[in-house]
Amino acid sequence: MTEITLPRWVPQVERNLRILVIGATGGLGQSLVHMLLKSPNCIIGAHGASSGFSKIDKRIISIKRAFTAEEDCSETINSFVHKAGGIDAYTFKGDAKVS
Repeated sequence: MTEITLPRWVPQVERNLRILVIGATGGLGQSLVHMLLKSPNCIIGAHGASSGFSKIDKRIISIKRAFTAEEDCSETINSFVHKAGGIDAYTFKGDAKVS
């Protein structure tokens, strides 16, 4: 098996950025949240459909909501905006489904 060599740097975001990560409880989402925590003073909304995100840092706003309709997505974003005082960026994991 080929060995994976990771870079010696970690991407960082601007100070005080408010980022909502939709799908933060999955493997990729958790990795993204942990990477974002290496940036100073950012606020991270960590969304999970069936479970909340473990609050390992005071900068994490855990949001638990399943998406069964379009309104659920809007309410998730609005909840984060209310708690964080705004939103600067968001990510959306591709396998979230609206039925």
